[in-house]
Amino acid sequence: MNHTIISLALIFFQLTTTALVVGFTSREHLFLRAIGSVPQGFSAYHQIVFLCSHISNPVNRAFLGAASVFLVILYVDAAILSRWTFASQSPTSSLGGLIPPTTRDTPKTQNNATTAETSASFLRKLSFGFLIALQSRFPATPWAVPRLPPFHKADPKHTPTKSAFLLKNTTKCLVYLLLLRATSGLGNPDDNPVVFASDRIPLFSRLGDKGPGGITLSEIGTRVGAVMGYWAIQYAVIDLLYSLLAVVAVSLHLTDVKGWVPVFGSVSDARGVRLFWGQFYHQLVRQGCSSIAHYITYFILRFRKDSGSLAARYVFMTLVFAVSGVFHTLSDVSQGIPLGESGAMRFFVLQAIGIMLEDGFQAIVSRRRQSGHHGRGKLERVLGSVSGPVWLVTWLTWTSPGWIYMSLQRDRGVPIIPF
Repeated sequence: MNHTIISLALIFFQLTTTALVVGFTSREHLFLRAIGSVPQGFSAYHQIVFLCSHISNPVNRAFLGAASVFLVILYVDAAILSRWTFASQSPTSSLGGLIPPTTRDTPKTQNNATTAETSASFLRKLSFGFLIALQSRFPATPWAVPRLPPFHKADPKHTPTKSAFLLKNTTKCLVYLLLLRATSGLGNPDDNPVVFASDRIPLFSRLGDKGPGGITLSEIGTRVGAVMGYWAIQYAVIDLLYSLLAVVAVSLHLTDVKGWVPVFGSVSDARGVRLFWGQFYHQLVRQGCSSIAHYITYFILRFRKDSGSLAARYVFMTLVFAVSGVFHTLSDVSQGIPLGESGAMRFFVLQAIGIMLEDGFQAIVSRRRQSGHHGRGKLERVLGSVSGPVWLVTWLTWTSPGWIYMSLQRDRGVPIIPF
């Protein structure tokens, strides 16, 4: 049997496990829901082992490994923390942060839920289970991930017609395919182990070094180009896959257009580290990571959510990035990067630190402006609009190589688009 088919079968098994648990168990069946995490984790573990030993294409390994690991995180959120059920058609627990603990699950709701659960058909329950298993942003619902980009920035309530939606996304797929195919042969992959060597990851500590280990202007240019190129390719690949799935799902009447809001925000939103991660970059893993971080912050560490304390917000944010770091670390392992060499955890935790630094600087500037009692001049406004993107590029240029150089070292020029 084709190895890729076996890998996809493992992913389908994980999706089916989530669908069965969410669709056919009530919120009180917590033991059964917890037991469901065992086959999820078992599948992800064997997926990683299988990919490392049987799948040679690094692109396939990256996609399949990331999908399998993320389905474990999604299961923990949907089945255990948020406890989605068919009977309520919604999450029934606030442990994952989706709903206030006193706004749902009243006795009346539970009685109605029991009746609905008893009379529902097998296919309806299974369909609902798969709907949740395949969701990660919940657009057009009360539980949508914060700050999802609208279809039209000037008119956030606008939803395109089906024909316009299909035309736009089909065009995007074709453009991305052509761009990725055209850029796949650029550069010499034989140079990658040297150009992206681990000793070239440090930046500021090498600025004053005049010896062979020092950094040159040429290397800085290569570093900036590699980092920007990496994130541009990530953007293109993710948007391509998302648009392709959207075209298939809407064409076959599996879902409505309103469920496929853009996966990325506007590039103009990327004016700093916080806006890059919170508003521009895709939010596909946000709910799963936030759910686990919410539980740890407010139910294990016992921070008060209603206090609005800076410490609670920053602990929560750091944990969100840390969970994302775990996810990306295991995804790296599926690509053949040894666990100890993956820089994913360090990179993602650094993003939280970058946001804290950004917040602190903005607070100082705001306080100075208030104390001076003067508005922003034209020059200050121009500098303000430029400083955000410059700061973001500088931050990513410093922090990204610690993570992405590990995979770039191993890049042997295998095209992302194999045809």
